[in-house]
Amino acid sequence: MGDPLVRLEKVERVYRLGNQEVHALRGIDLEVHQGSFIALMGRSGSGKTTLLNMMGGLDRPTSGRVFYMGRDLATFSERELTRWRRREIGLIFQAYALLPALTAIENVEVPLRISGARPRDSIARSRECLELVGLGKRVHHRSFELSGGEQQRVAIARALVTRPRLILADEPTGELDQATAIKVLELFRNIVDTQGVTICMVTHDPVAAGYADITYTLEDGRIIPPGKEGAEEG
Repeated sequence: MGDPLVRLEKVERVYRLGNQEVHALRGIDLEVHQGSFIALMGRSGSGKTTLLNMMGGLDRPTSGRVFYMGRDLATFSERELTRWRRREIGLIFQAYALLPALTAIENVEVPLRISGARPRDSIARSRECLELVGLGKRVHHRSFELSGGEQQRVAIARALVTRPRLILADEPTGELDQATAIKVLELFRNIVDTQGVTICMVTHDPVAAGYADITYTLEDGRIIPPGKEGAEEG
């Protein structure tokens, strides 16, 4: 299988709320390999999004280490971390985060424009990504002219446009009806299989497990072995 793309070693994350300590992650050990589709499941407050943020360098562990292709993210300066995210990470959110004044293709172009790509190249690549997600005929529509599922497809195209190795998706189907959510999950599966991209997805939807290669369940900041879910509630 080779070396992991992302590796977490004994990662802890503690937040302080007044005089209280909140343990969001408790000693997480995890490996994510290139070209895999990972689902992170669990109740609200279980640590799923915090874990996703660790993988993308959006948050730093209180203790433990996060490695990307063998390099400890703690050794990155803030500037290096920003450049690394622009190049290596694609982000997808539940609320789409599209700019309403821009068309679909203009929204997809944003990361390329930020990175300084030539306009001709960025337009071509953005169109290619919109074709990949099935929106080749909607490139000039603004977000308010698109359905929720189409807006999420634009967001997926935007995440793909810089050719990242890793896509982090936080509840990407949370605002969608079941039929549309399944179409998005099928699209994720196709992207992993045909593009070799790695996807880590936070979700509450049990249907997602049928599309992912591996599903991890979190409870109280820990990854729970299969069959042990809910054992702490006794």
